[in-house]
Amino acid sequence: MYYGEAHDPELGRVVVISTEITAIRLYPAIPETLNELALGDFLILGSPLWLDKTCTVFSAIRLLGPGHRLLATAAGTQVVPYWDVPKNTTLIRYRTEQEYIDHYLALLTTAIRDRMRTDRMIISLSGGMDSSAIAAIATDLNQRGETNTALAALVSVYDRIMPDTEAYYAGLVARKLKLDVDFVPQDQYRIVHPLPLYAQPIQAYSRGGREMGALLRAHGELMLTGAGSDETLRLTPLWDVLRYLSPAAAVALYAWLWRFQKRRPPLTGLLPYLSQFHPLPSHRPPPPMMQSPERYPQWLNPDFEREFQLKARWDQFWAFRPPAESMLQPNAYKALKQNVWSTITEPLEGLEFPPMGMVVPFLDLRMVAFTLALPPQPFNTRKQILRMAMRDRLPEEVLRRPKTPLGPLLRTMLTLPGAEWVDDWEPIPELARSVIRSAIPKLAGADGSQDFAPVRMRPLALNAWLAHYRRPLEATPAHLPTRDAG
Repeated sequence: MYYGEAHDPELGRVVVISTEITAIRLYPAIPETLNELALGDFLILGSPLWLDKTCTVFSAIRLLGPGHRLLATAAGTQVVPYWDVPKNTTLIRYRTEQEYIDHYLALLTTAIRDRMRTDRMIISLSGGMDSSAIAAIATDLNQRGETNTALAALVSVYDRIMPDTEAYYAGLVARKLKLDVDFVPQDQYRIVHPLPLYAQPIQAYSRGGREMGALLRAHGELMLTGAGSDETLRLTPLWDVLRYLSPAAAVALYAWLWRFQKRRPPLTGLLPYLSQFHPLPSHRPPPPMMQSPERYPQWLNPDFEREFQLKARWDQFWAFRPPAESMLQPNAYKALKQNVWSTITEPLEGLEFPPMGMVVPFLDLRMVAFTLALPPQPFNTRKQILRMAMRDRLPEEVLRRPKTPLGPLLRTMLTLPGAEWVDDWEPIPELARSVIRSAIPKLAGADGSQDFAPVRMRPLALNAWLAHYRRPLEATPAHLPTRDAG
């Protein structure tokens, strides 16, 4: 939800609230001033929300952050937190692994059942563990008569432009569960010219997302997804847990893990930690460019970079460290706090259809609290707790399958015919404030530099957005007052 405050000449102070940014912008009293810091964060990180969960690229418009409520009274507005990712967690102590697995499965089943209160739902299915587990539990709930929701699965697949095994594994899951499934090819989508435009600059370069959204919406209003599992079960090496605890707490936890696992827990993470001070032949620190998944942009305007301290903000993001107080799963905490959970991409000129409701059982607050209180070993290793909970429910090949990311889709699209235009565009004058166009390397074709392609495509996305972001105001519907009308 977005909101904006302004002074209306006739009404006085007003608060405009909407699920769409453009609807707020159309209110004449809302200023159009751009938030240049947010634009800078987009250029260095791909979204300003990585650093500020409440900002938009318009200074007068804010996003209501996760776990907050907005109170608007005659005296003013106030944003009040009602929930946050737990910092202080008490270890859940069971005697056997099976007790943890049973508890986890019971919570996940409850989270899914509580959300299956509609006639039909779509399952966003891949061949991975997360969405497959959601599908298995949802179909089981229907079969046991606890829910009565028509389920259909949609799988995005690539058959030609890049290696993709999702169709095979998703097919195994669908047959096991006797679940209706549609395989939706994505190979036809290319980097389009002109780029699709949204209410804020985003990293979207094809029309696949918008057309897939329309297809999903035709199948139903709600979609079950496996999002959130990667974050809640993010592994932290045991040494990185112990070294931030007090000595007494670290010794007590290590001794308990030893008793629970009936063997000495391996101090994973210790050698990489020591190699920072005394490099070891087999554990050398990574080269500087590999310490984060992205390279810091080399094409920023130095004056703009200094004004908004963008290098410091980039360092701040990658160096984020969770508070050490009673933290059993620091990497899971970090992922939950940092991730961008706002998923609706609003087209620049408004939504053509109501957005699909995203249903995310792994982020049920009961699930979050439980997973953050798990022992550091062994349940987060390859999501062991989820794999063990799905024994006999999913095909063995899926249970054994390692985490398999989609792959460098944008890099692949840049090598395809028709992408040459991404190296042949003229910057509008406004872009020169933040970007040096001549410093952006060639990207398209076999001889292009596709390394760090998502970073190097951002100036093009911002240039297109800056050139057209006023379009909704220039085409104000007749029944709304114009800004000139006062």
